[in-house]
Amino acid sequence: MDAQPGGRYSIVVVDPNGNVHTTTGEYLEVVPGRRLAKTWTYEGPFDLDKTPTVVTVEFREVRPGVTELTLTHAQIRDDESREGAGAGWVLCLNQLAALFNSGSKERT
Repeated sequence: MDAQPGGRYSIVVVDPNGNVHTTTGEYLEVVPGRRLAKTWTYEGPFDLDKTPTVVTVEFREVRPGVTELTLTHAQIRDDESREGAGAGWVLCLNQLAALFNSGSKERT
């Protein structure tokens, strides 16, 4: 990962069934602690549109120690890809929330 505008990244995830899911792209905007935008191209076992899309993640401090995350995945060209991306993001964000929740229990 080269987290700066114009920098490239590659993420490889192996699911519980052994399927390899790879996403690659280029960072479009990096504002530390506030916003991250990047192109997103998926390659893997799902037969999805290979046209690059754009993922934007925004962070907003709601109160000390609490941050709101807004994720937008734009330019998805078909319903099947949109549904798959939505399900994948829900899974990822639920796992992220579980990680933070387990960490907060360890600190108490």
